[in-house]
Amino acid sequence: MSGKILNPFTVSCLLILCIFSSSCSFVVEKMMGIRSARPLTEKEHQRFLKKLGAASDLTYSADSNYLSALIKLYPDSSQHRQLKNHYQPIQVLYFGHSSLPSFSMINCYAGGFPKLNWNKGGRFNTFPPLMGSPVDTIFTFETLMKNIKPYNGTKVLKSGQEEPYTAVFYWCRWNFRESKRLHRLVKENLNKSHLPWRILYVNTDQYIAGE
Repeated sequence: MSGKILNPFTVSCLLILCIFSSSCSFVVEKMMGIRSARPLTEKEHQRFLKKLGAASDLTYSADSNYLSALIKLYPDSSQHRQLKNHYQPIQVLYFGHSSLPSFSMINCYAGGFPKLNWNKGGRFNTFPPLMGSPVDTIFTFETLMKNIKPYNGTKVLKSGQEEPYTAVFYWCRWNFRESKRLHRLVKENLNKSHLPWRILYVNTDQYIAGE
C-alpha cells in the first residue's frame, strides 16, 4: 500500500469527479451541499443573488459557449490544467491595473472536506490575499468579458482598469453553500483594501448543466 499523500488540488478535483461518477454520489452531494444541476430562471437568479449578499448589479452568466471558448484558448494538451481551472464552478479572480489577474482562488485548490478550506493559511486575512491558485497569463479580463453573457441590461465592461480592484466572482446554485462561504471572505478581504472596488458576478449553473 502506497504512503503517497495526495495534494489538496487532486483531492478536491477527485471529489468533484466522485459526485458525477460514483455510486456513493448521493452521500457525497449531501455532505458537500450539492444540489441538482440545472440552469436558473431569471427569478431564481435574482433570489439567489440576494441570498448570496451580492455587492453590485453587475451580473453575468456562463454557458456551454464559454467552455467552447476555453477549449479554443487552450488547445494544447500541456495546457489541460489551465483549461480545467477556468471551468471550475466556484472561483474568484482579482484584477488591478492590469488586464491579467493578480490573484485567483479556485475550488480545486481549496482542499478540505466536506467544507472547502478557502482561507487556508489565512490567505484572505490580508489585502491583497496570499497566493491561492496559479495565476494565468493568457486569460485576460477582456477575454473573460467576451465570453460571458450580461444579465438584464448589465453593461458590457471593456476594461478591468476603470477602478483599482475588480473581483470576478463565479458562483452557482449547484453548490450555493460554498459559493456563499467564499463570497463572504472576498467581500471582507476587499473591504480591507480601503480602495474603490467592485464585484462582477458570473453564474455557472448553465454550463454545469451542460447548456
